Amino acid sequence: FSHNLILNISREIFGNMPHLQCIDLSFNKLLEFEYDTFKNTRNLQVITLSNNYIAEVPKDLFRSLYHLRVVDLSHNRLRFVPDNLFKEEGLERLDLSNNQLSMLPLTSLSTAAASTLCELDLSFNGISSLTSGDMLSKFERLSFLDLSYNKLVQVDDGVFG
Repeated sequence: FSHNLILNISREIFGNMPHLQCIDLSFNKLLEFEYDTFKNTRNLQVITLSNNYIAEVPKDLFRSLYHLRVVDLSHNRLRFVPDNLFKEEGLERLDLSNNQLSMLPLTSLSTAAASTLCELDLSFNGISSLTSGDMLSKFERLSFLDLSYNKLVQVDDGVFG
């Protein structure tokens, strides 16, 4: 579905596709999603939603996706990411680069999701500080963290452990 002119995705667009593992909706004109857009795609492992106009993500968008490993929401208009958007363990890569985030979206990952995350890209946002309350230490397997091209002016002691 990438490189089209899709404006929105209805909740029934994927019908019953329990074996679908990868969806690429990048380079469209997507603005928003219904909270249950992916409810019939329970085996999804990779979702690419980059290069759209997404400003908000429903808090339950990824609720039933127990096998989700990679999410790319880069190059959108996100100002925040809802708490516990990612609840299940197994998430390995999350790309939120090139958005309009002003703070670390760490509460969007449950402890289970944070424990399996290996790559987190937050480059090209508006993040200005990393405080001790940000708890980057909960990312036990994190091997790649990109915070380049933000507006960082404060990094507290103990942020990384």
